[in-house]
Amino acid sequence: MELITEAPAVQVETDAAGRAAAVVYRTADGSQHRARGRASPRGYAGGFRLSTAHGTLGLLAMGEWLPNEDTYVDLDPLQRDPTGMAKARLHSHLGTNERRLLKHMADTTRALLAELPGAHVVEEASALDQFAPAHVLGTCRMGSDPRTSVADIDGVSHEIPNLVFADASVVPSSGSGDSPSLTIMALAVRTADRLIARLA
Repeated sequence: MELITEAPAVQVETDAAGRAAAVVYRTADGSQHRARGRASPRGYAGGFRLSTAHGTLGLLAMGEWLPNEDTYVDLDPLQRDPTGMAKARLHSHLGTNERRLLKHMADTTRALLAELPGAHVVEEASALDQFAPAHVLGTCRMGSDPRTSVADIDGVSHEIPNLVFADASVVPSSGSGDSPSLTIMALAVRTADRLIARLA
């Protein structure tokens, strides 16, 4: 099994329609290889994804990103949107726990692939290569203390009484990394019920 870590794509070949059809990549020893298939170059550092007609297997590991003080959203002091409002600015930081988790997930998926006879890894990438969140959560934490939270336990803003959060912003963490859609819907229904009770 040849393991290519963050294999640099030297050249991407396209078909008549302009779609990526093959990738020339460089392995760790400096040699170049060409792989045909439906290639989809990705934006992370030197990596690429290749799906061949002969059959491929993709492994994706997802984990929890714990809240931390260095990950937050604020308003950009310089950039404005077309209406003149300040644009939102996202600050993200992978902490020690997240980096350990990334290593564990990478080691585990490599071990799984190593058990496949003739397996050939053509891509390996992680959140260290590109920030590409699948489910953006948080920034409006629920809590009883306005100094440490944005919304109360019913999802109502501490500062603005007629502002209610019924989305993923009140979710503090992704948990296991699974899709949060059902949790968001359940929270929205709960928030609606609490709001109706307040207005009754």
